Amino acid sequence: TFDGASSGSTIYFSGTVANINAALSTLTYSRASTGTDTLEVSLVNRGEIFFTDNNHLYQFVSGSYTWNAAKTAAEARTSYGASGYLATITSSAENTFVSGRLTGDGWIGGTDSAVEGTWKWATGPEAGTTFWQGTGGGSTVGGNYAQWNTGEPNQSGEEDCAETYVASGKWNDLPCSATLGYVVEYGAPGDLPTVVATNISVVTADVPAVTSLSPLNGASSIGVNANLVIGFSKAVSAGTGNVTIYKVSDDSVVEAIDVSSEKVTGGGTTSITLNPDATLDEGTEYYILIPSTAFKDASENIFDGISDESTWAFTTEDVTAPVLSAVTITDLATTTATVTWTSGEAGSSKVVYSTGSSYASTTSETNTSSRVTSHSKGLTGLTRCTTYNYKAVSGDSFANYATSTSALFTTLGCVGNSAPAAATTTTVTVSGTATSTLTQSGRTLTVSTPENFTATSSTVVIQIRSQEATGVLDAVGMPGSLSTAASIVFDVTAIVDDEVELDSFDAPVTITYEYTDTDIDGIDESTLSMYHYHDDAWFELDDCSLDMAGNSITCTTPNFSIFGIFGSPPVTAGGSSSIKRGTSIQGQVRNLISLGKVAEAAVLKAAWPHLFAESAVAATSVPVSTNITMVRDLEYLMTGDDVRQLQVLLNANKYALTSSGVGSGGNETDYFGTLTRTALSRYQTANGITPAVGYFGPLTRAQMKSVGIGWW
Repeated sequence: TFDGASSGSTIYFSGTVANINAALSTLTYSRASTGTDTLEVSLVNRGEIFFTDNNHLYQFVSGSYTWNAAKTAAEARTSYGASGYLATITSSAENTFVSGRLTGDGWIGGTDSAVEGTWKWATGPEAGTTFWQGTGGGSTVGGNYAQWNTGEPNQSGEEDCAETYVASGKWNDLPCSATLGYVVEYGAPGDLPTVVATNISVVTADVPAVTSLSPLNGASSIGVNANLVIGFSKAVSAGTGNVTIYKVSDDSVVEAIDVSSEKVTGGGTTSITLNPDATLDEGTEYYILIPSTAFKDASENIFDGISDESTWAFTTEDVTAPVLSAVTITDLATTTATVTWTSGEAGSSKVVYSTGSSYASTTSETNTSSRVTSHSKGLTGLTRCTTYNYKAVSGDSFANYATSTSALFTTLGCVGNSAPAAATTTTVTVSGTATSTLTQSGRTLTVSTPENFTATSSTVVIQIRSQEATGVLDAVGMPGSLSTAASIVFDVTAIVDDEVELDSFDAPVTITYEYTDTDIDGIDESTLSMYHYHDDAWFELDDCSLDMAGNSITCTTPNFSIFGIFGSPPVTAGGSSSIKRGTSIQGQVRNLISLGKVAEAAVLKAAWPHLFAESAVAATSVPVSTNITMVRDLEYLMTGDDVRQLQVLLNANKYALTSSGVGSGGNETDYFGTLTRTALSRYQTANGITPAVGYFGPLTRAQMKSVGIGWW
């Protein structure tokens, strides 16, 4: 255990004899140049010094003592079996030794109190010996030693007692009544202290020393394939052993380089280069150890080596950004959303987003001091039923940032509370024409903006969202007595400054709806119109152009909203129906009733009175027909008597469409709507038919036939 300083010209430490011997066996000594020094080793207490020239022990005692009190106190002390006395300094070597090792100014045993100007030692074995005659201009007597300070002794005010200055080793005369510490000496003929001590002569050689390291110790951003270069004070050659690269994080060995291998070059010069095979990891701290046998000079003087982790350590560069994955939206609501993702290395967390492609909105960047690999950032203050572009961003501790690919999400709160099936967002420049398009289930809506259609901003974000018509129409109804001509409606908005919805235009905007043949089953195609739902009501658009050959209708609109197409059933000259593609007028009425549009159904029934005996619309009992010869695949939005028979089968076999009202037992219809699809899906799930999506095809028919259900 070190007692005081553990470095310097004098060090003190204590322990058992075995421990001290073990410590001394590892003691090394170095100096800036070659030469010979003396190492003094003695087993004494701290503050005590042992002079091997005379085998005397010395000690400084601090305090406030007169010279006489100090003399008495010193003579009362013993140490290591020897008696003490105020020190008598009788040689230059003794004076240098004592003054260079003690810690304070103090009394020594000289005095001229008996005869003024005759200085004698009054203590120790030299008691009564005259060593100086006179004042500052005097001289030593009988070849004895003295080391007075310049002009001393000066007898200034009866100064009859001697003190030594520890800093310079010079002496001074003071009044004996003055108070200070003193120097006690132990040792006289026949009364020597029993101290274990020795002086060791240490001869230092001109060994090779490191003058430079590359990479520098503590350097960062070092290339992962960098060579290791050591500059020496003199030419060296390879000895034996390995230069070893370690990883700081776990002290694992990365590579051990044999100094005699071809990986080590520069032998016979002052610069040794090591070329490791290993490619180091990016952004990782390493240290190098070199054994003391690795390099030597021409005189076989060996380099001391590097044996600790702090002499040669460095950190490699990191130029690779984190890899982001599993970027997704959770906890989606009307005005909030949460983005989660993972990163391949620890990184910070941030999300940039906007309604267009500017990504002007941003969350704060978190997890910057303690970086993470699992990320979650909440977005707030969003607008209901609005589509946002977003990207996740993560940066590692070396400022390498990764940004995910752009993705979309749409907040909840759309009309009908149904989530959009698809969405698109386009930033258009107002000064030119632009087109935005979204396709869903074969239906396409195209928005074409003319030049300068608004003066509110130089750019506008156009968003289009597709929704199933059923949920929207259930919520807001249909325009008048018309029939739905498509299963998809499109919700369009124009956004300025990332949050303000543009409600009107300075020039008309063109909307084109491209529909499918299925959309106009049971509809007189020539009656198709495009409507938009605005301010809680349906409005027919003006300036429309119907292209029946191309299955599209194009109109202009004064503002954006929900867009759908609607039409009327066909009518022959004789007042009877000429239903296209096998759909009956009764089926259209049942369709309206299933959607809760009772008033609209009544209008249609009034227009076709000869078709609507009460039993034709809602029979109280509809048996399974045995006369149906057509067996076809049935799916959502189809109509026909076979649809009604399928509903009867489901209701009769514990998979009822509903417990009451339209679609329930005895109230089956020929419209394949949501109730039919849901009930059929439940039947398929229960009977192991996959996929259980509510599609009536060969797999379901075969299964029913195998258990005796159906009309086949």
